[in-house]
Amino acid sequence: MPWPYPIQTLAEDDQVWQLWALYNYQTPGLQGSRWNFVTKQLPGQTQEALANLWREFLEPYYTALRPGDWTLHHLAVVDLFPGTQAEWTYMYPPDYGPDSSGAGTPPQVSPVLTWDGGHPGRSYRGRTYWGPIRRVHADEGFYNVDGRDPPINFGNTITFNFAPIFPISGPFFVVLTKQHDLSPTTPAQYVYPAFFGVDSSLRTSRRRQTMPRVIIG
Repeated sequence: MPWPYPIQTLAEDDQVWQLWALYNYQTPGLQGSRWNFVTKQLPGQTQEALANLWREFLEPYYTALRPGDWTLHHLAVVDLFPGTQAEWTYMYPPDYGPDSSGAGTPPQVSPVLTWDGGHPGRSYRGRTYWGPIRRVHADEGFYNVDGRDPPINFGNTITFNFAPIFPISGPFFVVLTKQHDLSPTTPAQYVYPAFFGVDSSLRTSRRRQTMPRVIIG
């Protein structure tokens, strides 16, 4: 497949699953991030299978170097398209935080992971709030290099392990958009990320952190 990957339009036999990873941290209520995956509607491909892949390849990085009171609560896989399946949920054991220790940043302060499809326009770029990190890895509003390995490994893994490198039917991680050059597109379009990065500046996610969310467009 050419690189950067071409912009594609959702087909009738495509399925879009959105995986949410929700955690508890300091304030009441769940916070988290979510990611979109496109797969063909073929027998044997299930929401549970996607969650198992996420747990195998990505969970070790997502839970690494978290603050002491950070716990991963549950995963949810939502059928965005065609929207015919109920939400699937995996619940973690209580107080699940395999690498959580030390003081952390405030709940609203977070590193930002960015993906770029390699095409002009904001519609083909995505970003995800990573969530709280240990205070020792935050230097006056910046994410120091000692703490960046988990999100870098997470981003590289999700970009390359869930990419159409081999002739399989998915699931593939994508930046999903419903507009092109500020004009709505029906059906939606998507692109496989061509670039990934972790912003060295810590950002304030404000109310976005109160709901699981990946910001696209």
